[in-house]
Amino acid sequence: ASADALLALIRIVAFLGPRLFMPVSLITLASGVALLVLAGWGWQAFTVLGLAGVAFTALFGALILGPSAERAVKLAQERGAPAALPELRRIFRLAKFDYAVQFAVVFLMVVKPGWGEVAVLAGLGTVLVLAALATLRPLGQPA
Repeated sequence: ASADALLALIRIVAFLGPRLFMPVSLITLASGVALLVLAGWGWQAFTVLGLAGVAFTALFGALILGPSAERAVKLAQERGAPAALPELRRIFRLAKFDYAVQFAVVFLMVVKPGWGEVAVLAGLGTVLVLAALATLRPLGQPA
C-alpha cells in the first residue's frame, strides 16, 4: 500500500481511538467484571485472562498505538506521507500483536479453559509469545 493510503487509515484510527475504541474497551471491562460478580462465574482462568487481555489491548492502544498514530500524522503533515512511512509500518506491526491478543481473548471466551487445563493455556501462551516475537522484534535496516 502507498504511504498516502496507510496514512489515511492511520488518521481514521487516530480519530476513532479516543472517541470509540477506548470507551468501548472500558465498557467491555466493566461488563466483564459485572458478569463475574453478578453471574457468579468467579475468577476462572478464562474470565481472569480474558479481562487481562481486554485491559492489555486498551492500554496498548492508549499508550502505544494512539501516540504512535498521532506522531505519524504529525510527521506526515510536516514532511509529507513518505517521511512517515517507517512509523506507519511500525504501527501496523504493533497492531498485528494487538490483534493476536484480541484473538486470544475471543479464544478464551469460546473455549472457556479452567486453571487445570494447562495444555490449552500453555498453547495459547505459546501462540502469544510467537506473535510477539514475529511482530515486536526490530526490523533489519534496509540495504
